[in-house]
Amino acid sequence: MMMEISKLLTIPLYTPLYSDDLDMVNGCGTPILRRSTDDSQRTIFFFTSLDAIYHFIEEDGGIVDDVYPFATVEGDTFIELLQKAYVLGMTHVDFNLNEENHIAYKLDYFFKQCHIEPTHNNITSIGTYPIYNYYDPYKLTQAQIDNLSTNYTQMSLPELIYAYHKTPDKAILEALRLALDHITYYLKLSDYQEPVTDNNQLYIYYTNRFIYHQRKHYTSFETIEALDDLLKKFAIKEIVITDGAHDKLILQTSTFLSQDLHKTYQDPLFTLLIIDFQDDYYGGYLHGVI
Repeated sequence: MMMEISKLLTIPLYTPLYSDDLDMVNGCGTPILRRSTDDSQRTIFFFTSLDAIYHFIEEDGGIVDDVYPFATVEGDTFIELLQKAYVLGMTHVDFNLNEENHIAYKLDYFFKQCHIEPTHNNITSIGTYPIYNYYDPYKLTQAQIDNLSTNYTQMSLPELIYAYHKTPDKAILEALRLALDHITYYLKLSDYQEPVTDNNQLYIYYTNRFIYHQRKHYTSFETIEALDDLLKKFAIKEIVITDGAHDKLILQTSTFLSQDLHKTYQDPLFTLLIIDFQDDYYGGYLHGVI
C-alpha cells in the first residue's frame, strides 16, 4: 500500500551512505547519490523502515566490519537534505528501493506536493550524516581501562596495546601474537605483492574499519606464521600494530619475531611520543626498543 506523500515529512527515514568513503573515526558518511547509465536520472534514496534499509545494505554488500552504513533523517533535516540534493543536480527521490512499497518521485513534483521551496543557498556538497547507532569497539572507554585485568589471553587487541604501553611485558607480547593469529588482519602491498612501508615501518591493521575506502591497496592475512615469513623475507625492521585510527604499537621486528619470550625485561628502553595528546590512552605512541 502506497504511503501518503505528506506522511514522508513526519516519519523517520533512513538513507544509505557510501560504504567506501565512511569516516569511521567520527562515525559519519555521505548519502548515496546515483546516476542512471544515460545520465537522464539522478537519484537520492530513502527507506521507511529499518528492516528495509538493513535488507538493502546486505544485498548491496555495503557492510563494513559489522557496521551498516546509513543515517536517519526526519522533518526539517530530511527537507534540507532534499534541497541540497536538488541543488547538486538530483532529479528524483526514491523510497524503499527493491521493496514491495517501492516508489520514486521526480523531485520537482515531490517539492510541489509537499509545498517545499528549493533552496537558493550556494551548495557544493551533500554533506555528512551520523551513522545510525554507530559505536567504535576499538576505542577504549575509561571504564574499560579501569577494569583491565591481568588475564591477557582474555583481552582484546586494543586492551593489549594499551597494557603494553603501560608495561612492556613478555606475557602481553605473547598474548598479542596469539590474538593476531585468531583474526584476519590487513597489510598494504604493492602491485608486486611486496609490503609497502612508511618510514621503514610496516603497518599491520587488525580491522578494515578505517582502511575500507582504500581496500584495493590492502590484502588480508590470517595466520601469524604468514606474517612472520613476510617480515623475514623482506627484512622489515619495525612493525606498527594499529586499527588505523587510535594508538599505534611500534615494535622492532626482532622483538616481535623473537621466540625467547620468557626472558625477563630489565628496565627496557622506550620513548613515549605524544601527538595531539588527549589523555593517558588516545594520541599516545609508544616506541618500544628492546
